[in-house]
Amino acid sequence: MVIKAQLLGILSAVVVAGCGPTSTGTGSTARPHPSAVTPSPTPLAIGAATLSRSECVSNFPSQLPLGVVSITLVNKTEFTGRFILVRINDGHSYQEFADYIKAGTPGRPPFITEYGFEDVQPSGTGAMATTIIAGTYGFHCGYAKDGKVTECWRGPLEAT
Repeated sequence: MVIKAQLLGILSAVVVAGCGPTSTGTGSTARPHPSAVTPSPTPLAIGAATLSRSECVSNFPSQLPLGVVSITLVNKTEFTGRFILVRINDGHSYQEFADYIKAGTPGRPPFITEYGFEDVQPSGTGAMATTIIAGTYGFHCGYAKDGKVTECWRGPLEAT
């Protein structure tokens, strides 16, 4: 499922179908989950995510493989693109995450862990490498323009 997110604060979002503008968000450098192993130089390539002004299209599977993986990131906008992979903490669901976002609650949901975070320059490409453990994930891509963030969420992504 691809969802439209509206962020308030650092990493909050509203979940509905499609993509759209939201309030200003800020980011940070990649912070892998503490239990994740350092990605090897040859992670398994599982697909790509391509960000345009109107959507984010991804071709990686909804069933993620366990272990070290990489996702190719393509930014076709004139803005810096932001790509984020989050894991929904055990005891919580993707629907709970979607509801939290839809409610417009400011800040990062307390029950997610960031597994990958990459900024890709305008009209550029990049890659996100991380270690996938069993669980439920969500994938984000978006960009900021004039104080508004346009972004999409895809999920649930499952790893078993």
